[in-house]
Amino acid sequence: MTTLSVEQAIEDHDELLVIAARLRDAVRGPVAPQAAHSLLRIFHEALERHREREVSGLYEQLLRYAKSRSSEFSSMLEGMLTKASFDWVPYLSHWTRERIETEWSKFGEETWEVLDRGLARLCLENEILYPLALKRGLIPLRTSEGLTTGGS
Repeated sequence: MTTLSVEQAIEDHDELLVIAARLRDAVRGPVAPQAAHSLLRIFHEALERHREREVSGLYEQLLRYAKSRSSEFSSMLEGMLTKASFDWVPYLSHWTRERIETEWSKFGEETWEVLDRGLARLCLENEILYPLALKRGLIPLRTSEGLTTGGS
């Protein structure tokens, strides 16, 4: 299992925010399908690394913790994780380099929309999920610390 720390998660989020800003700048500028498609791939790779750490290093532990507390809390948390997901994979598979070139304006609009949903997800994690996991001892603050408790 991958150990995720708050420090690593925030570093991941910072990386995603930088790439998202570059992607938004790209769609505001002149038509550049190759550059935009490359940025999509870079964003996707960073997102997948982050998701892998989160799923194995945080979400499973959070859901186990929630289930140990109450079915209502567990349902609420599962709903948050599900609703907070955004439709990145369908968006990514739809926007090929060729399609970006022929539908630049629509690509720009959809890119802003999907990034807005993704950035809302990052806010949810930063403001609710990570503090909860840290408080309950499910993840460490820093990568070098490791876990000191199994969750209370």
